[in-house]
Amino acid sequence: MKNSFSITLVLLSILSVSCEEEATETCTGDFSIAASEVINASCSQASGSISLSVNGAQGTVNYRLNGGTVSGSTIDELEPGTYQITAEDAQGCTASLSVTVQNEVAEITAVADANTAECNTSEGVISLTASGGEEPYTYSLDGENFRTENEIDQLEPGQYTVTVQDANGCSTEVTAQIKSGISFTARVSDIISTNCAVTGCHVAGTSRTDFGVKANILDNAGSISSRTTSGNMPPASSGRSLTDAQIADIACWVNDGAPDN
Repeated sequence: MKNSFSITLVLLSILSVSCEEEATETCTGDFSIAASEVINASCSQASGSISLSVNGAQGTVNYRLNGGTVSGSTIDELEPGTYQITAEDAQGCTASLSVTVQNEVAEITAVADANTAECNTSEGVISLTASGGEEPYTYSLDGENFRTENEIDQLEPGQYTVTVQDANGCSTEVTAQIKSGISFTARVSDIISTNCAVTGCHVAGTSRTDFGVKANILDNAGSISSRTTSGNMPPASSGRSLTDAQIADIACWVNDGAPDN
């Protein structure tokens, strides 16, 4: 009876050891993961990718990216950044690695040429030439609505900023000015001298700036344009007024940079 009890204890002990060994023996072999290819993102866009390879895996391998499940061994549409990747095989073995997707910014160069458009017309045209980055290029005046044509037309005289963007989303800005070509000597000077640099107004010996001096007109061009546009110059009390065409001529000349031409 005693021997039978001892044999039973021995058998139970063997079974217990066997179960413990099965519970702890979950991974076999040398399971590892590596990034076989990393494609960097372009211009902060979600254009990067990571291709993965594993060694020593048993059965199907599943992947997690920053804790979230992904399908397949190639993970694309990645923005620049560092990613934690874990692979797990059918046996429950896991391997992890950290991969950084860099941000590659292409250097794009753009040159803008503009024609001369008559004051108060929409005859202006900006022609653009781009290089660098990856074609095709697109162009925009507001940074949102892009067009494939490298000429932007139907523009009034003025200064414009054009955004040039390549196929990868890299971009640069270029400034162009469409001038009216209004001449100070031929048109603006006569308007000022006839209507402003007259007795009781902007002449020497008064508290006002003497617009009989050309340098004073050039130095105060912005103010002259503002006041003539608002109708405050010449004042109504003077009995003089400017035509819409004269006001436009002054404004266009100032927008051209108030040149001494």
